[in-house]
Amino acid sequence: MLNPIRPFIAFLFILGFSSYSFSQYCTPTTDCTLGDGIREFGIGNFYNASGCEADMGVAGYADFTALTGLELGQGSPSSVFLRSDYADQQVSIWVDTDNSSSFEAGEIILTDFPLGVDPLSAEIIGPDVALGNYRLRVKATWNEPSSMDACIQGTYGEIEDYTVSIVPPPSCPAPSGASAQGITANEATIMWTENGSATFWDLEIVEEGSVPTGQPSAGYDNVSSTSTMVSGLNPVTNYNVFVRADCAGDNMDVSVWSSPASFKTECSIFPSPFYENFNDIPAFDTPPDCWTIYDSGDPGSGPMEPGSGSWFEDGFANIDFAGSYKINLYLGDVMSDWLVSPGIDLTSGGPYQAEFDFSITQFGNSAAGVLGSDDLVAFLASSDNGVSWQILKSWTNADNVDPLGEKIIIDLTAFSGTNTSFAFYGSDGTVDDDEDNDIFVDNFIVREPPSCIEVSAISGFNISDVSAQVGWTENGTASLWDVEFGPTGFNPTGSPNPGYDNVSNPVTLSGLNPTTTYDVYVRADCSGNDTDNSLWISTSFTTGCASYPTPFIEEFDGFAWACWQEAIEGAPPGPPGNITFSGWFSDGFGGVGYEGAAGTNLFGSGDNDWLISPRIDVSDGNHYQAELDFSITAAFSQDSCNLGTDDRISFSVSTDNMQNWTVLYVWRKDELVDPAGQHYIFPLVDFLGNPELVFSFHATNGDFEDLDECDVYFDNLEIVPDPNAPFSVTPNSNHVSCGGADDGSISLMVTGPVPFSFLWSNGETTQTISGLSPGNYMCTITDGAGMTEEVSINITGPPEITSSSVVTNASAMGANDGSIDLSVVGGSPPYIYLWSNGVTTEDLENLVAGDYCATITDAEGCELEYCEEIMEGDVGTEELTNLDFIQLSPNPTRNEIVNLQMRCSSPKRIRVSLLDVFGKRLLEKSFSASNDLLTRFDLSNFASGLYYVQIMDEINNQSMTRKLVKQ
Repeated sequence: MLNPIRPFIAFLFILGFSSYSFSQYCTPTTDCTLGDGIREFGIGNFYNASGCEADMGVAGYADFTALTGLELGQGSPSSVFLRSDYADQQVSIWVDTDNSSSFEAGEIILTDFPLGVDPLSAEIIGPDVALGNYRLRVKATWNEPSSMDACIQGTYGEIEDYTVSIVPPPSCPAPSGASAQGITANEATIMWTENGSATFWDLEIVEEGSVPTGQPSAGYDNVSSTSTMVSGLNPVTNYNVFVRADCAGDNMDVSVWSSPASFKTECSIFPSPFYENFNDIPAFDTPPDCWTIYDSGDPGSGPMEPGSGSWFEDGFANIDFAGSYKINLYLGDVMSDWLVSPGIDLTSGGPYQAEFDFSITQFGNSAAGVLGSDDLVAFLASSDNGVSWQILKSWTNADNVDPLGEKIIIDLTAFSGTNTSFAFYGSDGTVDDDEDNDIFVDNFIVREPPSCIEVSAISGFNISDVSAQVGWTENGTASLWDVEFGPTGFNPTGSPNPGYDNVSNPVTLSGLNPTTTYDVYVRADCSGNDTDNSLWISTSFTTGCASYPTPFIEEFDGFAWACWQEAIEGAPPGPPGNITFSGWFSDGFGGVGYEGAAGTNLFGSGDNDWLISPRIDVSDGNHYQAELDFSITAAFSQDSCNLGTDDRISFSVSTDNMQNWTVLYVWRKDELVDPAGQHYIFPLVDFLGNPELVFSFHATNGDFEDLDECDVYFDNLEIVPDPNAPFSVTPNSNHVSCGGADDGSISLMVTGPVPFSFLWSNGETTQTISGLSPGNYMCTITDGAGMTEEVSINITGPPEITSSSVVTNASAMGANDGSIDLSVVGGSPPYIYLWSNGVTTEDLENLVAGDYCATITDAEGCELEYCEEIMEGDVGTEELTNLDFIQLSPNPTRNEIVNLQMRCSSPKRIRVSLLDVFGKRLLEKSFSASNDLLTRFDLSNFASGLYYVQIMDEINNQSMTRKLVKQ
């Protein structure tokens, strides 16, 4: 295909070539980035697939001389297999038969062979020279002969070098000239030329993309004619058929395989149901397989002039650029074009219906469009192989169509033949109206009416860098839908993503990645339990860019600038409209060169061109400034130029993601700007406190059309700290959430000369510190000028929740008269209690023996787990005479130290023991107590788990036990 930007690029690079010399052979440089050159090359059993190479640093040159296995028979014919990724290539091949490190005219063995994106075979004769290794060069050039000189290359193409071995002529020469004729949906006749005396041949039939096995296909071993029909093929499928001579008829004395006969089988009548989503389009103006476009004809005559027309691929409703088919109606007496489906068999089952998504918009956008006064769009059917056509539905100037799409359903009860075709017809009539409309069709289906109808008009909106909303039109009665999505290219499972089963409309997709294209599939779930679902219908969208950190620098290198947007409507301080493209383009700053700056040309009137930056993160609170270079020159020169009467160029900033703009500067007619460029600096102190900023360049040529024509350039936009900003520090702190936690944090917002360094009292050196427990933290901050500032921040937190209890054990085995009298202090009252037995009161009564744990939650959501055990028999506080109070805290504990407090009203001799769950004594203390008693257990050497504290009154021979949990 012809690339419209090529003449411009060719001018930039100056038609001609550059050449370098490595290892004596010339190595011309050229451009193969668009697909030019050789992508597949093979002779006999040798095959090599390549890309756009740049070996030894030479663009468009590939050195494959290290590959082995490439052979040519001495003076013998061979077939060479070739394919490119771009049309209009001319391929030539040389062999340096005198090993002179150059390629002379007499060493060419293939001359200017035409090649495109389809694989082709060319016939060559191996040089009749001495046996040995030689340099072979393959050269492809776009749109011009390649044979003039092996060392001179055009603007586009590629050169590949190989090592070829000249070997004795094979005893069994390979056939050549393999081709396919008489191609139908299931058969083709393969023909070839025999170059020896073989009377038997072998064929291998391979679908394109599959790897040949090197063995004959079943039924095609030892065929006895150089013209053989192959059958059992699939319709609309690409095939390669390889041929070899079997000179002895025994698969022993055989030739190498020939280059393939490559072909695509024809269409057949398609069975029902039939579905076309217009996603797999061979080329922009080429319809899907087995569809045909026609350039003339009306519903009375039927379609005429097949193979060309004005139907082409685009994004449905002008959203995106692919996935549907459309026609543009804007003149009069010009368009009368058809898009015709393949034949469809409606004899099995039925009755059937036809369905498709339909939209009419204004040209190039998604606003509603209305057809011209005598424009006609129609959906038609033919059951007599296209001889006559019946209009099933039509649209005229009187019809209003939802620009985002409508689901059209047509009853086909009247059609039941074996070959029914359908067509979309668009005509602009004879009147040249002002209307300029795009008409879209998508998701064409022929099937029996489903019980659960598909949705339509799926679209993404409110798209950010990490989320997007997706909405659709429900065409039946479903109220729940399923959604599956993933990055473009993922393999759909047919099941909704977790959390996206039975969703509402619209739905928010979250957890997405920035600047990523996603495919989204939606189906109606008519039953709500996945037993009655519609087919999946898809759309795609691309997430936005994440905000850029500072310092932000855009040098406008290259021809595209990541995450910048353009628009053609509106003007600051209002929002941009029709965000799509604009008159801004890559150019050389001040008219010098051809790229490296953003430029636009002001001529005519009525234009509003925006160039909008990505979002820039300024949430750190620093003082920033914007810097840029600006130039105005006369059009296509480096001379000075005054803007027109009401021309305006503005530089603006937005704090609300492009909805409103503050204009920082406006260039008008009365300001003469140095054509070589001037540097501007804009302090951004007025925008402190905003987390993100967006900047824009806006150019308008106003309403008055002046004679002067100027070019405007911006370059080197920088958002950097303001070196004149005052040195200041503002701390922001998050205090500890709960007593005993260490989740506090401190972040410093610093302005002034960069860079800054930080030294905290806990040794940290970052601007933000976290994982803090209550306490005072100091930081010394030093700015880029050497000035220092000290700050002190106190991290606080609520007191830790602690609890104690008085436990009354069950009086006897099986008794339910135990109780726990709980006391809680600390934290932030009031408290919520949830015991392990489901009770929500503070205290428990009527308890049987067992373990009881409470989750205590304060008003701030902080929690404490507290457990006690009710025991049976004679163990309990009531059995320790004159014991007024006992508390074991904290319990459970995360600490190493646990406190045991007791109050006695009479003297006692107490022995306290720490036991494990098996009753083994781990610690023991003895002392006399006459009133208050406080002792501590050090648990630092003990693992987490369950322990028991046993308290023995040795005078009265009484004891009690408490459970202790170390977390």
